Amino acid sequence: MDCIFTKFRQLPRRALAKMESIWKGVSRTCCFCPSRFSSFGARKRSFFCAVRQSTQAARTSRVLGIRMIWTKKTRPTNMAAGSLRTCPACWGKGTFVKYQTRFDANRRVVALEICRHCTVIANVTDLASSLQANDDNYERQKDGSKQFYAVSESEMSHEAVAKQVNARLGMMDFALSEVPVGFKRGAFADLGAGAGYLAGAAARYFDRVYAIDFNTSILQSLHHYFDERDKITISDNVHGISGMDMIVMWHTLEHMPHALDCLKSVQAKLNQCGVVFFQCPMLRPEYVVSTHYVFFSEYAVRVMCERAGFSDVKIWFDMDYDFISCMATKSPSLFDRRKG
Repeated sequence: MDCIFTKFRQLPRRALAKMESIWKGVSRTCCFCPSRFSSFGARKRSFFCAVRQSTQAARTSRVLGIRMIWTKKTRPTNMAAGSLRTCPACWGKGTFVKYQTRFDANRRVVALEICRHCTVIANVTDLASSLQANDDNYERQKDGSKQFYAVSESEMSHEAVAKQVNARLGMMDFALSEVPVGFKRGAFADLGAGAGYLAGAAARYFDRVYAIDFNTSILQSLHHYFDERDKITISDNVHGISGMDMIVMWHTLEHMPHALDCLKSVQAKLNQCGVVFFQCPMLRPEYVVSTHYVFFSEYAVRVMCERAGFSDVKIWFDMDYDFISCMATKSPSLFDRRKG
C-alpha cells in the first residue's frame, strides 16, 4: 500500500487517512463486480476510479488535497446547429438543431429543425422568410385563409350553414365537459374562425361570441345565415376584446411565427378560470406547407402552455389525422393568490 501513496507524501494527515480509507474499501470489494480483488493492479485501478468519482459534483474542487479538473459536458460535435436563434414555442436561445430536409406538400424542398429544449419542430424555410422585415405574414395568412375556407354558392343558405353548425355542437359539448370548476359561459372567441361555423355553434352556449380571422370576407358573407347572428361579432384582430371565458384556436397556432407570443396574448384576454382550447397538426408530409411554421409534440405543448401562464393542461390526440388538442386553464396571478 505504501507504494500507492508515495507521490502523496506531502498531503495533510487527514487527507492521507481518507485515502487509506478508500484504499481499504476497494481492497475488499470491486466497484464494478461483487467478487474480491486478487490483483494488486486491479485494486490500484479501482482506487483511482473511486477518487475520480468523488469529484463529479463540482467543476473544480479539492478532494483529499488533490486538485481535480471536471470536464464540461457538451453536445456531440457531429450535431449540426440550427439556423433559428430563438424558439417560437419556448423562447429558448440557440436550442435548434437540424432535423431533416424534405419535400413539402407542394414538392418544394424545405428544411426542418427541432428545438432541443421543448422538441417543437420548425419549418425553417418558410418561418425564416416570414420573420424577414419585408415579409408580411398577415397578408400571407389572409390569402391562405381565403383559399382554404372558400365556400361555394350551394353552401350559402340557412340549411347548409345550420348543417355545418350542428356538426360542431358535439365539439362544444366536449369542451364544456372539460372546463374547470367556476367556469362561466359569458364570452367566447374563435381565433382563426374561418367560415365561422364553430362561432355559430358557440352562440348557443355563450352570451357573447367573437369570430376572429385574418380574412373576414367569408365570415361577412355567411353572417346573416346564422340563427344566433346577433350574438356574433366579426373582427380581424384580438385588440378590441377582453374578459373572455373561452378562446378556441382550431388549427391556428401553427400559422403563427411567434406561437408563444400569441398564446401569451390569448392568456391576457381571459378571465380568471378562463380556458384556451386549441388543436394543431403534428408532423405529417401533407401538413408541411408554406403557412405551417411549427409542429408540436405533447411535451412542446406543455412547455409552451406553462411559459404562457397556463396550468391544468389536458392533452388529446386524433390518431387518425395526427392532430394534437389541448385545453389549459389560466393560472391565477400573484395578486389573486394573495387575495385567495
